[in-house]
Amino acid sequence: SEGLLLITTDNDFAKYAQSPDNGWERKYKVRLFGIPNEKIISALMQGIEINKIQYKPMQVRIISQSKGKNCWVDCALTEGKNREIRKVFEHFGIMVNKLIRYKYGPYELGNLTPTQLIEVNFKNI
Repeated sequence: SEGLLLITTDNDFAKYAQSPDNGWERKYKVRLFGIPNEKIISALMQGIEINKIQYKPMQVRIISQSKGKNCWVDCALTEGKNREIRKVFEHFGIMVNKLIRYKYGPYELGNLTPTQLIEVNFKNI
């Protein structure tokens, strides 16, 4: 896993940012070992239950596919349970090879490079 990471010492903001109640969309570019078919994508877009845990709907779109068994998908979700993307794809026998978060609510990775930091004012939200 890599990509956008928010770091704060503001406990109120941290609780707000992590809450699924705020409706913030989290977007990921995901490399999969396996290719999800329309049935799998449809199930994820409707929301699924795995081991008595309910996962809310997520948007899934294939963005590129190689001749082998790897493909890249774009995933958008608003819940953000622990290892959610990995768990839902593994449920269908598809392994996540790489996960890059590029958007978290109003914050986007943009052209930031690894180890690059920018300071933002949380009070503007």
